[in-house]
Amino acid sequence: MTSFVIKKANQSVAVLAATSLLALTACDEAIVVTPGAIDASDTCSRYQQGIVDARKKSNELRVQNAAAGALAGALVGAAVSDSTEGALIGALLGAALAGAATAENQKQKASSDAELLRDVNTKAGQVRGLLTEAGRNANALRSCRLQQVGALERSVRSGKVSGKDAGAELTVLKRRANADNQIISASFNGIGEKVDSFVNTTAKSSGVESAIITRQKAANSASARKVQAATGNVPAAISAKNQLIEADQRKRQQTENAIEAIEVLLS
Repeated sequence: MTSFVIKKANQSVAVLAATSLLALTACDEAIVVTPGAIDASDTCSRYQQGIVDARKKSNELRVQNAAAGALAGALVGAAVSDSTEGALIGALLGAALAGAATAENQKQKASSDAELLRDVNTKAGQVRGLLTEAGRNANALRSCRLQQVGALERSVRSGKVSGKDAGAELTVLKRRANADNQIISASFNGIGEKVDSFVNTTAKSSGVESAIITRQKAANSASARKVQAATGNVPAAISAKNQLIEADQRKRQQTENAIEAIEVLLS
């Protein structure tokens, strides 16, 4: 039976801080396709693989903050929360580890904040591109599968295939369509969750509500407007994900309706 596993893929990062060597572990969700899940004999399999590849690329995205103080703060954040996002939040606390909040430290923190926002915006743009890549493959996959189902229906109606053989072929198509659903759903949601993590990181580090960052609420302060202006790719990526999911639901329904039509013919 075709199956897909969603698991936490561990990544270890070793960083030298002060006189200690601290090993941090960050976890990100990844799609692990079980052996044989993608059938090479299936003419639609290349699109399945394209969707999986887009998800893998998104899992490699990390928001980086190069400031030395931010790096130390990242160690604290990750140690407390045991997550990549915790490290990002902690990055903005880096100046505190450097010493008293002098004017220079404040200047460095402002630079670090701006750098984080730029990186969040850049990565959100990359996520949007990967959503487009996954969506293009998902659309091609649905069309390919619908063609297979349509071909079987025509063969049944014309009597070119026996009821027994048609039933066996339909079973295979239903299994493959189910695999399509799992891959597409896991990829769209997984890639989209990257944007969600960027939003949460930005909200916690800047003090600006997530709803303001995603443009669900209007900016209510100068700092909020500054964050919005710096992260335009975030709401764009969220909108792209929602549009892709909506479009895919229609294509999925078409395939399911076609499969049901064959089942009626064979009953």
